[in-house]
Amino acid sequence: MNPLSRRPFLVLQGLGAGNDNLVKQAILVMIGFGLIEYAGPSSLWTNLASALFILPFLLLSDLAGRWVATQNLRDVIIRIKNLELVCAAVAGTGLVLGNLTLLLIALAGLGAQSTLFGPSKFSWPARTERIEDLPAVTGSIEAITFIAILLGSLVGGLLVSAPIALSALVLGLAIIGRYLAGRLPSVPPLSVQNSPYQDHPQALRSRRLISWFWFLGASYLTQLPLLTQQIMGWTAESVSWLLAAFAIGVGAGSKWVSRIPNRAQPLGFVGLIVFGISLPFAAAVSPIAGLANLLALGVAGGLYVVPLYVWMQTYLNASELPQAIGRNNRLNAALMVASAAFSIALLVLLEVTPTLYFIVLALSSLMTYPMVREFNRDYSGS
Repeated sequence: MNPLSRRPFLVLQGLGAGNDNLVKQAILVMIGFGLIEYAGPSSLWTNLASALFILPFLLLSDLAGRWVATQNLRDVIIRIKNLELVCAAVAGTGLVLGNLTLLLIALAGLGAQSTLFGPSKFSWPARTERIEDLPAVTGSIEAITFIAILLGSLVGGLLVSAPIALSALVLGLAIIGRYLAGRLPSVPPLSVQNSPYQDHPQALRSRRLISWFWFLGASYLTQLPLLTQQIMGWTAESVSWLLAAFAIGVGAGSKWVSRIPNRAQPLGFVGLIVFGISLPFAAAVSPIAGLANLLALGVAGGLYVVPLYVWMQTYLNASELPQAIGRNNRLNAALMVASAAFSIALLVLLEVTPTLYFIVLALSSLMTYPMVREFNRDYSGS
């Protein structure tokens, strides 16, 4: 695929990720700071908002994979961007009117369109790029996604006091995404019939290891306020710096995979454990050391996860890949929910210290070592 044709896809998928998190963060901040009317405790509504966004991944991911497998990828992306436009209009109206019901409906819709887009996100480069370019392009997708999540979260929190500007931004990003979708070339399906999908053992390992990354990521990001306040001694407002360090690290690690494709995944796995264990100690030494450690942890995450996606893009056919990604996204969502239960069990029920929590979280990756070993044994030719 010519780079001029690649750029619209990379940009539109980044804009979509940014818009999702922009709306989500704005809603959470508006609820948390009482900038919108609601009845009952704020924690009820913030948890409901988060649940509404992730629920479509649990319910629709398999359906999304089967749908994408039999469709022209360009048509799929255009339809999804049309849905994003509708959701953006509802979200914009809710922001201007301060209507929580409209905002929650929009958030659920954005979760649904993101679920539908997931299988296309990795099927597109697999169908349009040379095999040797997949590590670099997939690394770019992950890097852009995490930077977009960071920027969307930051801007969404900053602009809650200017709802008209925020509404215009949400709608504007959706319009640009829809315009770029129209510039994509046609990528027709190789088969209009959906063949039954059976997991290859290596594909199953890849999916489980990818979902473990999202378990870890959700656990770290959820507990950044704990790290900031109780270990680093910073104010709650400083969480953004930690979020930035982690997101930039994942982006950098994702881009570096193409330079060391055969060594990236095991290096990333080791880094997740080593930098995970050292995180609370580095953070206790100084805030700068904590930021540097979190940056390194993000780099390890990028090195770890991109080769897993590249394997699926390389070895699964055009019908299998979107269905595998759909199943993967459902498992991602389930493990992100499990990460909340894990944190509650350790921090609330067992009342472990923050330092011990982060150590246990890092060491928990050792459970996946047999899968990591088998994946890398077969990586070069399964």
